[in-house]
Amino acid sequence: MIIELDYKCDQPPERQLADAIALRILTGRLRLGDPLPAVKDLALQLEINPRVVERAYELVREVGLAVAEGQGWRVAPGAGDMADYRAALVGRLLQRALGQARALGVPQAVVAERCQRTVEEYYGRD
Repeated sequence: MIIELDYKCDQPPERQLADAIALRILTGRLRLGDPLPAVKDLALQLEINPRVVERAYELVREVGLAVAEGQGWRVAPGAGDMADYRAALVGRLLQRALGQARALGVPQAVVAERCQRTVEEYYGRD
């Protein structure tokens, strides 16, 4: 599982990791019953404290997307529609993108215009 954490982001690493895992579950890249990486393995891969991975897994569990099973974690059954959670997740992803735009020095008006154009282009494809 390739995940990048942004340490300049105002969201803590455990939230970023939980969102990355939730995104994979909600888009079907991780499916019902799939195992999540072992805490120690993922911590080594990301070069972070295993406690951060544990907290991230707990956040994913709290919304019903993962379950602790024995010594590991799996994707939980019954993720359902989760419309409110999906909207909140999109909001956090947008906040990260806006943080990167700010770090690049892109003015707010340019970002707003580009976001509007991108939404229109993307959703206009349907």
